[in-house]
Amino acid sequence: MQDNEKIAQLLTQLMQTGQAEQAANIRQLCGYVDSLEKQYAAVMSELQGIKEQLSEATAQKRPLRVQVSDAVQTAETALKQARDQLPTLKEDLAIWAETTANDLRRVGISVLDNTVAFLNIQQILENIRDALESALQSVRSAIHQVETMGQELREAGNHLANAGRAAAGREIQPKDVTQEGRFQAVVLAPLRGTDRMLTGMTRTTQAAVRNVRRLERTAEENRGRRERSSVRQRLEQKKEIVSQAPPSSPPPGRRKSEAVL
Repeated sequence: MQDNEKIAQLLTQLMQTGQAEQAANIRQLCGYVDSLEKQYAAVMSELQGIKEQLSEATAQKRPLRVQVSDAVQTAETALKQARDQLPTLKEDLAIWAETTANDLRRVGISVLDNTVAFLNIQQILENIRDALESALQSVRSAIHQVETMGQELREAGNHLANAGRAAAGREIQPKDVTQEGRFQAVVLAPLRGTDRMLTGMTRTTQAAVRNVRRLERTAEENRGRRERSSVRQRLEQKKEIVSQAPPSSPPPGRRKSEAVL
């Protein structure tokens, strides 16, 4: 996004007009968008790998496969909803940058006081964040299901094994049922990796939202300073006009002494 010609032109103009803070915030916002785009490809690839692992599950693992597959599908749907908003976000940013750069040349830095232009960008970012949070909840639900079912299966298997030993008159042997089985570990590893990636993407999006709010806050503060400065200038101009005005002469027909009194 930072390589976009319209964004680059705006950044150059901001630096030339002494708006380094605004330029840094916009550069950071573009960095967030670029980062999200790269992470989407990685997390979608991870989810595809989970689906392939689930397709190899045996009949015994079918209930687990169905539950996890549903959760993964829900996460994929939410991720696609978020991803589909990225082109609109990038287009809006480019249009805003071009419009702002043109107005900056025509009007001056006061054009940066306009916060309305940020509203749609912030809304898109919030929609993306909400979709990512929904995907993250689905993945965490799948992790919980795999962990719970794996624990239950190991406990049941251990109970049956000990019942067989007892029936045969052999000593019951305690077994660690917390250790994950092979299939469970194979599925949980990419699920946990997806959890970490989605957590990072959600934080990135939230940071982008804060960045837009910071841009808006800076614009409001600048507008307030310019408005106060304008009021002071008008008051000073009015005082100067009054001080330079000639003294008013008394109305005709009045005596000089009356005029003095």
